[in-house]
Amino acid sequence: MSLIEKILDDSIEREVDKVLVELVSNLGEVKIYEFESVNDALDFLKQDGLKELFLTTDSYSLFDPPPELD
Repeated sequence: MSLIEKILDDSIEREVDKVLVELVSNLGEVKIYEFESVNDALDFLKQDGLKELFLTTDSYSLFDPPPELD
């Protein structure tokens, strides 16, 4: 059976392979987190302080000057 046939075959049970969570701030910042299970992703989303994930001083913003390359 080819890969396309496997994808289209409804008799094969589907499983969640991974979960991606994309957080987008009002300033256009995007952070992507990858989890191996739905429960891991839910635990991440239930934690307090998701807003602080964007408030890191070591991250570049659109307002920072471009880096100087040698």
